Order: sequence, then structure tokens, then C-alpha cells
Amino acid sequence: MIAPQRSTIWLAVAIAATLTVAGGLFVKREQLRGDLARLADWRASDSLRLAAANAARRRLALIRPRAEADRALHLAVAVDSSRMYLVREGAVLRTMPVRVGASRGVRAVTVSSADTVALGDGTLIYADSALAADTVPVPPGVVVARASDLQAILPDLVPGTKVYFYGQPESSGDTLPNTKPYIVVSINDHRLWYRQGDRTLYTTRVATGTGEALQKDSGGPVSWKFDTPRGRLVVLSKETDPVWVPPDWHYVEMARKKHLGTVKLKRGQSITIPGGGG
Repeated sequence: MIAPQRSTIWLAVAIAATLTVAGGLFVKREQLRGDLARLADWRASDSLRLAAANAARRRLALIRPRAEADRALHLAVAVDSSRMYLVREGAVLRTMPVRVGASRGVRAVTVSSADTVALGDGTLIYADSALAADTVPVPPGVVVARASDLQAILPDLVPGTKVYFYGQPESSGDTLPNTKPYIVVSINDHRLWYRQGDRTLYTTRVATGTGEALQKDSGGPVSWKFDTPRGRLVVLSKETDPVWVPPDWHYVEMARKKHLGTVKLKRGQSITIPGGGG
């Protein structure tokens, strides 16, 4: 009776071992199926991304032919050669050097002023008289043109005018990173835009210099000239809710409005006011 018991034990062990191996193979098979499914998903995702990238490249490649086929008045900006063209019916009416921080695409003019043209996606074309000498990187979403060129073409730029950006952008480091915020101010429109990349995060009206001069004495030398500086500047510091201390020109301006004169007093000095009784 001992031999049959041993046979039964060995048979049970063999069956258990077989089931263990079979279970392990089943788990491996399911893991392999999962890996194959994930691989198929990755390949499908890669195919979709590749198809989207190819479609985007085809759209960008068609921008220049679209511009050349457009018979209406439009602007064409070659981002690789830093040139902007005013074109009508295939004829180039004006060629302008520009500095480009905008990406390729098709946009339209929404509003224009003496020194700024705003496009539908927030891209700005603005004037800079020192274009040739300027080496400061151009912010993303901005095109800088000469003031004389922009003033010459402004009468032709009405809302809806197409602007085509085409060509391969140069990797010369002439543009700022898309993540760096910056501020654009239109002196003529009295408006400020706070932007990051191609997006406008905030915009508001601001006070800018009138360009007028205020003389301390009638017929005397110019003491103050109210100009907003042009160009690209860097923020050095900021202050929250600053207290405004009236400068000297404020008192001169108020005195002029009330037909009064001004006298500069030293600390502790007194003055006799006519009719004041003292």
C-alpha cells in the first residue's frame, strides 16, 4: 500500500507543477498581449502625430503660393529674409526691411494707428526709427518696421487686410524665448499690451507723453519736455501702489492754468502775498 501512496503524491506534485507552469505562461501571455496593445497604441499615436506634423508642414508650405495668388492688396512677410512686401495683383508696391519675431501663418489686420498695426491673433507690427542699429532681440509675436515705411503704408491697411508670414525662420537667436513675458506700448494709441509668446495676457489704456514742452518762465529756455522714450527698454525695478510726489513742473503747470507766478522757496523761508495782510 506504500507504493500507490507515493505514486499518488508524485502525481499530485506533477499536476501542481504543471498548473504552476501553465499559470505562469498564461500570465506571460497576457503581459505580452498588453505590451503588444500598448505598442500598437504608440504606433497609432506616432502615426497621428506624424500625419498632423505633415499636414502642418503642407499648410505652411502653401502660405507663399496663397500669397502669390492673392490679387487683393496684402502684406507678405518673409521671415527668413526679414523683408515685408506690400503687394497688389502680384505687383510689389513697396519692399521694407523688418525684424520678425512672429511665426508663420496667415493673419488679418484688425486695427492700425500711427505707429502700430494689430493683427487678429494679437501679433503686432510697430514702428522703430532705429531699426538698422537695433540689436535687441525681437519679442515673439512682434514685427518691427521702419517708422517711415509703416507711415507710408498705413493708409492702405484697412481692417481685414491679409498678412502672410512665410519662409523658414532663421535660428540666429534674434528672437526672445516664447516663455519670456514682455510689454508693448503704443504711444499714439495710449495702450499697453502685456504678452507672453504670441499671446496677449492683458491690455489696458495708459498715459503717454504729449511731446509738448513746458517753460519755467515765459520766453525762457525749455525746462521740461514730455516725451515717452521709444525703443526696447528693460524693467529695472517695480513698486506696488507708489505714492506720487508732485514734481516741480506740476506746480508750474497749475500756476499757468490759474494765471499765477511761481517762486521757489527754501525751507523756512517766508513770502509776502500781496493783499494778504502780512
